[in-house]
Amino acid sequence: DQGFEPLLIHVHLTGLVNRERFEKCIHAALLGAQANRIRHTFMSLDLDQFKVVNDTCVHKAGDLLIKKLSQKLDDIVLDKGTLARLGGDEFGVLLEGDNAQMGYLLANKLLNAVQEFRFVWENRIFTIGISIGQVSWQPNISTPEQLLSMADSACYLAKERGRNQVHTYSPEDKHMQRYESEITWVSDINHAL
Repeated sequence: DQGFEPLLIHVHLTGLVNRERFEKCIHAALLGAQANRIRHTFMSLDLDQFKVVNDTCVHKAGDLLIKKLSQKLDDIVLDKGTLARLGGDEFGVLLEGDNAQMGYLLANKLLNAVQEFRFVWENRIFTIGISIGQVSWQPNISTPEQLLSMADSACYLAKERGRNQVHTYSPEDKHMQRYESEITWVSDINHAL
């Protein structure tokens, strides 16, 4: 199965949970949230400037960067939540229960760690950044896809506003409403065509 192989590579490379397993963790957390009103916070992390490393060096360099950075991020998340590699240069963090309340603090620790991170390859030093979108569980969120989409929207706005920052999802945010409206229109137009 071709779709399964990349998931194994991500786990092998980073030692982190893969996307498939992570979505199962989110699904279980959502069921717990709906039944017991347990708070959860989800973060979507997207590396900035990672493509520069892959384009100017061999992909082996990009793999090593991902491996080292994954270890650094995992050291910060530790037993507070679940860190997963969702693909390429994307990661996710799920915080449950009491840990969910410190989501913004943890997001800023992750942001600072990536900003301080230096990757050296063949006497070249690379710096990268990260954009983080964060969303707290709300009663209207019932599927992992919904939660991922909301966090991705917040991450997109973090990138749009200059990268290297955290943006928290809010349905009242006018920029968020505009972005989600644009996404809906694109989908509707493609469906009509």
